[in-house]
Amino acid sequence: MARRWWIGLMLAGGLTAAALPWGLQLATAAAGDPFPAGPGLVFVAQGPARGEPTTLYEAVQGPGAITFAKQGTASFGYNAVGYRTADYYLYGINDNGALVRIGQGGAATNLGQVGLPSSQFNYNQGTFGDGPSADTLYVRLATADRNLYAVNVAARTTTRIALSAQVPNLSDFVWASGYLWGVYGEGGRIYRIDPATGEVLSVAAPKLPANPYGAQWVYGNGNIGISNNVTGTVYQLRLVDPASATPSAVIVSATKGPANTQNDGAAYPGERADLAITKTGPAQWNPNDTLTYTLTVTNRGPGASSGYVVTDTLPDTLSNAATTSSGCSVVTDDGGHHVLQCSGGPLASGQSATLTVTGTAPATAGTDCTTGGISNTAQVLGNEADPDLTNNTSSSTACPAGLPAPSFTVAKAASIEAPDFTGPGGRVTYTVTVTNTGALAYTDEAPASFTDNLANVLDDAVLDPASLTGGLRTTAEGVAWSGPLDVGATRTLTYSVVVDSPGTGDHVLRNAVVPGGTGTCADVCQRTTPVAEFTLRKSAAPTTAVPGDKVTYTLTVTNTGAVPFGTGPGAAPAAHVTDDLSGVLDDADYAGDASNGGTLTGTTLAWDLPLPVGATTTLTYSATLRPGTAPGAVLTNTAAPGAYGACTTATACTTSTPVTTRAFTIAKTASLTTARPGDQVTYTVTVTNTGTTDFTADTPAAFTDDLSAVLDDATYNGDATNGATVTGTTLTWSGPLAAGTRATITYSATVNAPDTGDRVLRNTAVPGTSGTCADDTSCITETTVTIPSPSPSPSPTGDVGPTPSPSPTTASPSPTVSPTGSTAPSPSPTTTGPSPSPSASSSAPAPAPTSRDGGGSGGGHLPPTGTDGAAPAAAAAGAALLSGAALLWWRRRNRPRHH
Repeated sequence: MARRWWIGLMLAGGLTAAALPWGLQLATAAAGDPFPAGPGLVFVAQGPARGEPTTLYEAVQGPGAITFAKQGTASFGYNAVGYRTADYYLYGINDNGALVRIGQGGAATNLGQVGLPSSQFNYNQGTFGDGPSADTLYVRLATADRNLYAVNVAARTTTRIALSAQVPNLSDFVWASGYLWGVYGEGGRIYRIDPATGEVLSVAAPKLPANPYGAQWVYGNGNIGISNNVTGTVYQLRLVDPASATPSAVIVSATKGPANTQNDGAAYPGERADLAITKTGPAQWNPNDTLTYTLTVTNRGPGASSGYVVTDTLPDTLSNAATTSSGCSVVTDDGGHHVLQCSGGPLASGQSATLTVTGTAPATAGTDCTTGGISNTAQVLGNEADPDLTNNTSSSTACPAGLPAPSFTVAKAASIEAPDFTGPGGRVTYTVTVTNTGALAYTDEAPASFTDNLANVLDDAVLDPASLTGGLRTTAEGVAWSGPLDVGATRTLTYSVVVDSPGTGDHVLRNAVVPGGTGTCADVCQRTTPVAEFTLRKSAAPTTAVPGDKVTYTLTVTNTGAVPFGTGPGAAPAAHVTDDLSGVLDDADYAGDASNGGTLTGTTLAWDLPLPVGATTTLTYSATLRPGTAPGAVLTNTAAPGAYGACTTATACTTSTPVTTRAFTIAKTASLTTARPGDQVTYTVTVTNTGTTDFTADTPAAFTDDLSAVLDDATYNGDATNGATVTGTTLTWSGPLAAGTRATITYSATVNAPDTGDRVLRNTAVPGTSGTCADDTSCITETTVTIPSPSPSPSPTGDVGPTPSPSPTTASPSPTVSPTGSTAPSPSPTTTGPSPSPSASSSAPAPAPTSRDGGGSGGGHLPPTGTDGAAPAAAAAGAALLSGAALLWWRRRNRPRHH
């Protein structure tokens, strides 16, 4: 399973960071800074297990091998990394499903949750897209399922993409030619995923060991790099016809690397670097001669190269092939041919590296150079994009001693080439002319030949197989020809490609014809055709609407091609975009607010936009749904790109906004209908979405509650929940609310002691737009404040029964004398009520006293006498009979003050 590593193909061949003449260094900036521009980088993050910290590495490509140099270790684990070209940072997903940003030194920063579902599995496959999806980190879980997740790093949101078929745990995947690709070594398959549609295609992988490939990335040259977890070997794979129904891949190179288990890869493509190769060798040979060939690789710039590979298939007539060059070896391929393979390290612009290979000529002299010539061709492939492919191969031919050498030339033309350009759906026809310029004829046994590598064409276009003429044939790399050619004869061959719509590659068709054997280029063998393209996608907000709503439309126009739109040399006409509003204006009114100079003619909006290469322009306009529009109506409209434009997907330019009902109800309750001073009253408001559409942050459900008739008697406790706020005496709440769901808001107030108002807590919740009360009384609550009052206490007359003990008087209580001679205050009762009512003349018994204090210091209930429940009688002359509550109030008011 893929986890944790990052490699940068930066150093090799004994060079140290301090010795690099072009300033390329290992992480000289502060930890956490963005990675530097320059040569290509391949990043690999590695950790021992899920939950363990992840360590960041750089790959150091040296002669014959790749090694890993530690950058730094994070304080947590992460995986599913991708490189974002917009800011030169790596991004990944940590073990808790949160987004992570990784900078130099392996310093990792958690950016928080982005809406990825939690799972028992970790996210271990990750890569950024390109063009319109350049800010999208695509990720998958480490399991077989039908889910792909698109994380918008800028907006911090996630969208699930349902896949058409189950995809295994690929360990990692990459973005190339407009698709996601993952090598599933255990099953010998390569999976292609179209993130626009979720369509899944599985094809056979080339001959690779059946192991996991946990780190996968894309080099700047467009090839896919994969690292074998078990053997450590790093392979480069070239995709063939990636956009077709039958894509495939071929192995370009294999370089030794360290074995690994828990890892994950990503890459920075680097700046363009033109690597050229020249091959020199003897012009003639004698039997049993030792032939020595020298291969020189030169970086002609403009950027530095992070490394390269050289291959040279040696002729079968050359025996005892050997090399002593560092990083080179002679191997035998599947066809039994000897092949020189070299892996080289970095080359600064202007720097060269020299390689040699030797072999033994045949023991028997040749009779002519056509059949007895010893010819072979070397080729170089840099890690970065190469702006000139014509100098990537070089040939050498040795003729039998004393015999002339045959020769031919090739020339190539394209029906459209720079400064002219083509666009999506455009057809480009190539013409190759082969001429025999020597004194010997080429035969079927010793033919003239050429190859034409279409790797940098078929990332943007599809080869039309019916267009091949003159004996051309298709190969895994492109097209090729070989055949007889008489002295002075010329042969013309043609083929055509059709540009993808929408485009999927770098929007430059670049290819070169390479003559074989004794051939040379007559003029120009490479042709370049830029592709002009802009993409269009459209959205509407809100996604559903009710009468009175304003619907805002947003069109995003991006120049994804290699040609500017507007005016000036080499520019395409201004990008033309239209939007048919006929399906909108039957139910809504256009607001006349189109941005960027949009004009409405009839029911069609139109724009003509200057658009530099790589630029994005956002267009907006709005329409307001008319009152009375019946639910079930739909606002539907489609934007259309003009010449050189394409919708990002088949449905990306159309929006449909159903007209629905938006409604909510509120119901409010209070925890008490009567309350005493000091009591807390809690209010609960339940807001229920009863409509068929969601309330959003832009169009929220809302209510207010005027607390002025509550706060004259009580104090707000500052405890409103769910985002409600109180300003002055008004409580306010608003928020999104999905259809069929409800939100609960609570808040409370405590009745003042003593009470300060009208002794009634009365308030009404008022729903906002589209809201109603659940019924006639559900928005209103009323709580009465009760002040406990003592019952009247009559003056004693006649026989008042047994004398209570003790009796209150109007004076302060007198101390009593204890049997020991000490004094103690007389007991006094406790009360909670207000001042006593005037005493009344009555012989009826008074109610028994009660206490809410539970008996405190200085007194409790008046001690009863006689039978249980009998009222105590007043005793002292002139004393009023008071209830226990009144007596406590009296006692507190008349308590002696101590200083």
